[in-house]
Amino acid sequence: MGKLRSKKMIYQILKNEGFKINHVRTDIFKDTSRWSNKYICECEDRKIYAVIAQTTTQKFYLKRSVDWALKAPEIYKDKFRILQPFAYGEYNDSFYALYDCRDYNYKHRSIIPVKKLESLYLKESETVVVSERVIERIKENFLQSFPEVYRERIIKLEDFKKYFHELSKLETVDIWFEHGDFTFNNLSSESEDEFELMDYEFFREYQPCGFDRFDYYSSIGETDATDSLNVLKQKLINEINEIIDKEELPQISIQKDHVDYDSMVRPNFIHNRLDIKYGLENVINFHVIECDRKKFVIQGYISGDIMELAVWLTPIQQRTFNYLISYIFNHFPKVSFLNVMYSKNDYKGLSADNHWVNILPNNEGDYLKTLGKKTRYNRKYYYNKLDNDFRLEIKRFHDKIDNSIIRKYFEFKLSTYGTNYHLTPDEYVRKYAITDADVLYLNGEIAGINLLSIIGDKAYLENLTYDLQYRSYSVGTVLYYISIVNLINDGIRELYLADGEYEYKSRFGAIEEIAFNGLIQKDGFSLQSVPGAMKRNIKQVIKRVVRPISEIEIIERIIIKICGGGV
Repeated sequence: MGKLRSKKMIYQILKNEGFKINHVRTDIFKDTSRWSNKYICECEDRKIYAVIAQTTTQKFYLKRSVDWALKAPEIYKDKFRILQPFAYGEYNDSFYALYDCRDYNYKHRSIIPVKKLESLYLKESETVVVSERVIERIKENFLQSFPEVYRERIIKLEDFKKYFHELSKLETVDIWFEHGDFTFNNLSSESEDEFELMDYEFFREYQPCGFDRFDYYSSIGETDATDSLNVLKQKLINEINEIIDKEELPQISIQKDHVDYDSMVRPNFIHNRLDIKYGLENVINFHVIECDRKKFVIQGYISGDIMELAVWLTPIQQRTFNYLISYIFNHFPKVSFLNVMYSKNDYKGLSADNHWVNILPNNEGDYLKTLGKKTRYNRKYYYNKLDNDFRLEIKRFHDKIDNSIIRKYFEFKLSTYGTNYHLTPDEYVRKYAITDADVLYLNGEIAGINLLSIIGDKAYLENLTYDLQYRSYSVGTVLYYISIVNLINDGIRELYLADGEYEYKSRFGAIEEIAFNGLIQKDGFSLQSVPGAMKRNIKQVIKRVVRPISEIEIIERIIIKICGGGV
């Protein structure tokens, strides 16, 4: 079994631990190689903070954090409460830790935590004479806080040599434990003198006292520049982290030369090909290399202050998705929103929806084997009924689709859903990149239309509609099945169907999965996370957000879903 995506893994892990999840949302993301995927899980009787480490580096740091959190109460005595996981372990080549979510999150910037730390220095530290043996022991414990694969490079750094050279000049040194990230961000409190200390991935034993104190003052903007030894140590640690991040974080650049879309855009179908929708000169190609060296091209199109980001079912890692969002907002300051449709990755409150994909076999016989008995019977029954009662004919149109077909399509959509596109047939075909149409005729008259956009061996079903007077004949079902057979015969292997609960999607072999939609704001939250404000200002939101985007109907549908009613 392949590695599960981390969010799906959350549900299974918590189920195994005896919890039933009502809702899950992703937590904040930091652009560091050690930052694991983190989720806030609303369960029936508990709020849980779940951390999943998947890469080797993530697992190294999370395991360290768990190990030292379990030892920390004995180290910090009664001065600090310790945030510990209530469950942790291995799952599907990953490592997880589960914590109770606290209702408070009061980050303290007073000097009280430092005073508590200094009292521990006085009571618990050991004063030792500096010797070669002492320096080597300090080095060894310092290096253990970084992945082994990087340690040989670390000891060759000039700042590493300089720090330990300066340390060796001291006559004596006070030795104790070092948290390694003792900042106000890692101290939560619900009162002025009680603190809960968290995040132990950099924890070190047998280290000179003082760095944690220096680190805390630096985090509240009071760096002691005269503390030259700890200034140097902080510089060294930052340099080491940069080396690790450079190798293990996704690499993103803007690709301006030729792009092999067939291999680099995944899946390579119309909604991930903004160059076809908007013109090659109008899109931005983001070249993405993941930590495991998988490569993608993800396209963006800017209209006003909104970028449409083509990640429709793109199989990128969650951390890559988070990093790409950060990259875009950092490199495109005029972009305030990212429009995301059917992403496999969640992001701070995007709207979850279903999505259907039909994986097609090599021949009709194999496809029939995937269908249920009732579905096989119905498709044959209604086909024969139509063939007996009418002169049945189904034609495939490729590239050149007659305007009369599109006008009839408009007529059907107006009568079935009240949809008026306000477009000419040519404008509609260009806008939605229609390449093919399967048309069902009864006695020479159009009774059903299936519009498709095909690129390579992938097809997207843009719309299927029919004349309501033939509803009792299941015209849509017959047309859909014949279209699938035509696609199979043409070598199409994937048919994308978007969302919905229509029977033709669920009964004809399609696979349903969860995908995420919405507008991601520059401040780091998705539009769906502020439904109250949207309800109060829905008309202004539509004017502000929807108009610049070409896929007006799709975005309107998102807003309607968010607000729970019509506009």
